[in-house]
Amino acid sequence: GDKQVTYNLFHMHGDAFTRLYSEVPQPLTVAHQGVLPIGAATFNITADAGAIVALTIDGEIVGVAEATGAPMDMTVTPPTAPGVAKLTITKANYYRYVEDVPVIYPVTYTIVPSTVPVNAATPVTVTVWDGEGYPKPDVVVTISGWGMAPTSDTTDANGEAVITVVAQYGEDLPVVGRTIGEPYDCLSDVLPVTGALDFTTADVEASVASIGLYGTLTPHYEGLIEANTSHTGFYLMVDGCGVTDQAFSGGGTMASLLVTPTSTGVISAAVCREDYNVYLEDIAVNVVYGQLAGTVYDAMSAPIAGAAVKGYPAGSDTTGATPFFGDVSDALGAYDMGMDIDVGYYDVYTSKFGYMTLMEEVFVQYGANDVDFYLDFAPSGVVSGTVTELGTGTPLEATVKVYRSDNMELYQETTSDPVTGEYTVTLPYFNYQMNVRAYHHIPEDRGISVSTPAMTEDFVLDVTLANILVISDGAAARSEAFKVDKSGNVIDIWSGDSDLGRSAAQISADLTTLGYDVTEETAASTDPGTWLPNYDFILWSSGDNTSPVADSASRAALEGYVASGGKLLIEGGELAYDAVSYPGYPTFAANVLHSADWTGNESGNLTVYDGTHPVTTLPNTIGPITFSYSSYGDQDASLPTADASIVTSWTTYPSDASVIVYDDNPNPMSGQIVFF
Repeated sequence: GDKQVTYNLFHMHGDAFTRLYSEVPQPLTVAHQGVLPIGAATFNITADAGAIVALTIDGEIVGVAEATGAPMDMTVTPPTAPGVAKLTITKANYYRYVEDVPVIYPVTYTIVPSTVPVNAATPVTVTVWDGEGYPKPDVVVTISGWGMAPTSDTTDANGEAVITVVAQYGEDLPVVGRTIGEPYDCLSDVLPVTGALDFTTADVEASVASIGLYGTLTPHYEGLIEANTSHTGFYLMVDGCGVTDQAFSGGGTMASLLVTPTSTGVISAAVCREDYNVYLEDIAVNVVYGQLAGTVYDAMSAPIAGAAVKGYPAGSDTTGATPFFGDVSDALGAYDMGMDIDVGYYDVYTSKFGYMTLMEEVFVQYGANDVDFYLDFAPSGVVSGTVTELGTGTPLEATVKVYRSDNMELYQETTSDPVTGEYTVTLPYFNYQMNVRAYHHIPEDRGISVSTPAMTEDFVLDVTLANILVISDGAAARSEAFKVDKSGNVIDIWSGDSDLGRSAAQISADLTTLGYDVTEETAASTDPGTWLPNYDFILWSSGDNTSPVADSASRAALEGYVASGGKLLIEGGELAYDAVSYPGYPTFAANVLHSADWTGNESGNLTVYDGTHPVTTLPNTIGPITFSYSSYGDQDASLPTADASIVTSWTTYPSDASVIVYDDNPNPMSGQIVFF
């Protein structure tokens, strides 16, 4: 029912309130404590504002919060046993962030003294105890800072580690401890450095002037970080996003660095002067976007239409991968990705059948990028030959079509010379299917493999009376048990056997025996584009199908075919009823069947109505034909439109037609359309 449909739609596509990604996703900027101690009721986390943060243990949510962009303590259900918690952070238009957080027994510790003076050697003792209050040995304690290289000591049997600290600048020195052999820190704190002075003024600016970007940086572009103070003799130090560097101002009040980040995130910038507090600023490194367009040319600088241009992240494995962007060149060889692309390096593949595939590494810059690609021709062979008539050797003017064997796409078409019968095509090395067709000759299909510079393929075609296409519209299985009129009243009940397409097969066999070239296709698979150029006429066979020409596209194709002058034989025992009466196809009835009304089903035997008409006299004279009626679908008695003629009728309905003929050119008398 409707509920099931709605359920399936929501399940596959999301409900009406699903938040959709509308931009190229970016990485989240996340910082958090490294471990979750047993019994802890909070977890410190920093993430982009609006991001949803969740912490789970064994699949159960123990904490959830919305990030603010600043450090926050998220309330969690205190864990009771060691293990691993999974941290998951999501936000629309950002990549999902997932990381495991160890759940550990807590430690306690002291740092003595709790502060140190600037620029004075000070022994600092860090003492660590385990969760039961015993001294904890083998903890590597490290103290570092902008003005202090990382210095470490390992706790002894008393749980003590002693580090002499000499801090040049005023700052909070990070203090971390990690038990030997463990992948996580068991303690994390800071040691303030006191007694330093503040800068009178200090400022840090970042820019990528070459692309008009100010205030931030972007990956893969060289940018400028510049520090200004009211003092001389200071250092500008930076760290993050693949950048670690420093510059000295010397006797000036400005220091600068040229840097090229390799990832998004934050670069920490520090302005450092001996005996002064460190001035800190964070510099955002964000993705910026470019647009990619251009033209695909061949080696002779001629534009190539239909070339596929696909881009993948540089160095990635493209096997089975979905391209990050792609387009197909138009008639002028132009392509346009039509989207914002993350600035960076990409492997761009350009390909088209008949050319060597090209791979180029392309750096997509900020803004518009115009990149052209040039494809070399693939190795090719010349296939040539003649088309002649069997027995006489007469050269034939024939249509030569070459299809790719992998997808049966028409690759090339030519016509043989009417005087010599010669043809020539140049084909890239590959396997092909050739189809050669000449008027009133039996066409030939032949598979070839082009692997040499030159090869010969001659075709000798046998004569035929005509090239005929038989289209089977027989039902694959019967779908109804009774027949209704326009008002829905039951007027007949079906009984008997269905031919299920046997009519088309029998007609094809009979025509072949008579010397015609016959191609048989189904209504679902036939290509109307081939009807006029390839065949003298088509024969549409519906047999006893009780839902003939039910497909609107088939009806439209038949109407277009006869309107263009195509010759048609169309047969079926239910065609007139369905077209004229129910469900009713008015234009098809008028323009194809030329039937104005339907009279009945069981109609008796066929009798000649007009013994002078060519349809009843050529090539054979038609006489009475006995019919064995089984059920509706076997016969239809109908009346022709004013522009058509009855040539044979029925014994039960002598004024109604069993065969209707429409002649678009009555001089000489013949028939463009014969409906029976």
